[in-house]
Amino acid sequence: MLPKIFFIKQHQNRPIKHLTLLLIGLFCNSLLASGLSDTVSSTEKTTEPTTNRHIATSSKTANQSSENESSNNSNANIKDAVIIVTGKRRAHPLLNTPQSITSISSDTIDFIQPTHSNELSSFVPGMWISRGNGQEHLTAIRSPVFTGPGSCAEFLIMENNIPVRAKGFCNVNQLFDANIAQASSVEVLRGANSALYGSDAIHGTVNVITTEFDRALPAMSSAQLSAGEDDDISVSSQIVSLYDPAVTKRHKYALKFQGTHDNGFKHAAGFDQQKLSAEHLFIGTDYDIHTLFSASNLNQETAGYLQQGENAYRNDAFLRQNDFPEAFRDARSFRLQSNIKPSSGSWEITPYARANDMTFLMHFLPGQPVEKNGHDSVGIHFQWIPIESNKLTLQTGFDSELTRGYLNQYQPAPTNTGSAFLNEVLPQGQHYDYTVNSKSAAVFTNADFQLSDTINFSTGLRLDYISFKYNNQMQNGNSRDNGTTCGFGGCRYTRPADRSDSFTEPSAFIAMNVSLDNQQQFFAKLDTAHRTPQATELYRLQNGQSSANIEPQSATSLEAGYRSRNDGDAFEAVVFSMRKRHVIFQNNQRQWVNGAKTAHQGIEFSWQQRLSDQWSLKGVATYAEHTYQNNPDLRGSNQMNINGNDIDTAPKFIAAMHLNWRPTPDIRAALEWQHLSSYYLNPENTEQYSGHQLFHFRLARHLTPKTRLLIQVKNITNKNYAERADFAFGNHRYFVGEPRQFYLTVEQVF
Repeated sequence: MLPKIFFIKQHQNRPIKHLTLLLIGLFCNSLLASGLSDTVSSTEKTTEPTTNRHIATSSKTANQSSENESSNNSNANIKDAVIIVTGKRRAHPLLNTPQSITSISSDTIDFIQPTHSNELSSFVPGMWISRGNGQEHLTAIRSPVFTGPGSCAEFLIMENNIPVRAKGFCNVNQLFDANIAQASSVEVLRGANSALYGSDAIHGTVNVITTEFDRALPAMSSAQLSAGEDDDISVSSQIVSLYDPAVTKRHKYALKFQGTHDNGFKHAAGFDQQKLSAEHLFIGTDYDIHTLFSASNLNQETAGYLQQGENAYRNDAFLRQNDFPEAFRDARSFRLQSNIKPSSGSWEITPYARANDMTFLMHFLPGQPVEKNGHDSVGIHFQWIPIESNKLTLQTGFDSELTRGYLNQYQPAPTNTGSAFLNEVLPQGQHYDYTVNSKSAAVFTNADFQLSDTINFSTGLRLDYISFKYNNQMQNGNSRDNGTTCGFGGCRYTRPADRSDSFTEPSAFIAMNVSLDNQQQFFAKLDTAHRTPQATELYRLQNGQSSANIEPQSATSLEAGYRSRNDGDAFEAVVFSMRKRHVIFQNNQRQWVNGAKTAHQGIEFSWQQRLSDQWSLKGVATYAEHTYQNNPDLRGSNQMNINGNDIDTAPKFIAAMHLNWRPTPDIRAALEWQHLSSYYLNPENTEQYSGHQLFHFRLARHLTPKTRLLIQVKNITNKNYAERADFAFGNHRYFVGEPRQFYLTVEQVF
């Protein structure tokens, strides 16, 4: 196992260790860069690298939004060009992309100053990041909000094209690992993309882009101080694009830090979080090396659901109530990657390493056990473009990764409920203690054929292999940790015997892109996608299940759309349909099985329009239906036939609009409207949440050229609402939304 690193001490009786893991790799990479420079020509560069040279890990637009300052480039087509990387794992224009993808620019991120990843949802059609307590969340992209230990595998979360978690070891809250608030951009690919990224990229892919060195920014440093209600204080600083004059612009650096303290809206529900991104770009004569080290630390006191009856969130007396003041979550993550490529750009290789661990109280379970989990990985990504011409571009490559993970679950006290059954089958002591070693490898290839001046055809194929070697470090079966048997047929928690599992899955796509002109495009794409079972679905079993003989779930996705972009105005409309088979779920016997079938179809819109020189309007809207296509025996269902029912927590209509006002270059304001329609809370469709609408306001003002003031008012109508509603065990449960909140940010550039 890689050693663990921690930042601060937050909780008593849980000491924090001090280390210097992966940071050493950052400096080793600099030494490697210097070593490579000795092997190339001693001729120094005297000009900046070309625009394309470092864009493989960046996403940019010369005119990112209508609110940005106008470009001096008179060519409208170039001025409006949006360059993205997620759709093909290499730089390409959005208008040449035959799939649905949204790029949230640094301009937008800097203006909204997100305190939580869910604040990005209103810029992406079909996306809803449901906020839990603190930094917790559940993700939905062209999907319902999925719950359960394997639900996170429906989405792929990346940082500079490298997944933040290993395949088979995802976490539902994994977006809080990434430094989104200081990102250069966030790209969201909606729909399937397993043919390029493999398992997990079924419903959507989120790629957080860190620093865009290719913009040739001047040396710059800045600091921010933000304050809000509930003792919410955030401090951030960054140093970007500094050059070392001794080596004539061969080196660029970026250092970003963010620290947040939030006392919490609810009682005993605050958090402290720190994030660090350190980057180095070496610009050699023949090779360029871009190294990124990322770290995050979260110490959170967690509030659970509000469970005071139907519509309890509407009662002001319950809003700050926390029935679980003892709950907590501590999470750390560390990632290191180095992207190495020749100046020609025909190939690139990215070795990487990651380490993460998490400890939290499972307050939502009777007995409240404590879970500790984590995994460490090393891997490599390689891609090569052997053919690149006006008629054909061929890209091929491979991914390989080694992972060692672990999970430990311990219950410190006896279960004390009103149920003799639960008190007996959920014993005090050790429940699980296992490790899993994983190996994964994949090869992929894709080709773009330019059939004519206006028609492009593309296709791709990927083959993934993953193996798990599970080692149970306790007694097999469902006894107590001392070997005695629980009553009522045995303990709930079941430990399978040591075993190995492996899966081999293909993925493919075909796509067509028809350009009407340089500003309009029709596109269509057909994908087959998959996700492998997660380690927790395979080895964290219950109710005497001795083995989980489950298969990867598969999906077929079809989408077709139209997009246009013209001098700051933009429009996109997409229809999509997905069918999923062999869906993994936990049945009424609490056993992991395959067998569910679901359907997901809808239409998405996004638009951006200049209303005048000072006013502009941006919006997104989605209407979608997510339904069961058979009658699976879902855990908690009442045996009613649910074939054709809506999947729970799947609002059909999601929309947002942003009215922007920029009277001068120094003043910017925006009014945001968010709409979430009603949705069912259970598979039987007998319980429902009514939905909500929210309004937010932001105002930014440059007091001097280097000093900026930002004022935010969130939920300006003080609406009582639920971030997410749920129905289980006969109870309505709510994550309560925060009332009106005021935030003030001061930024100083040095």
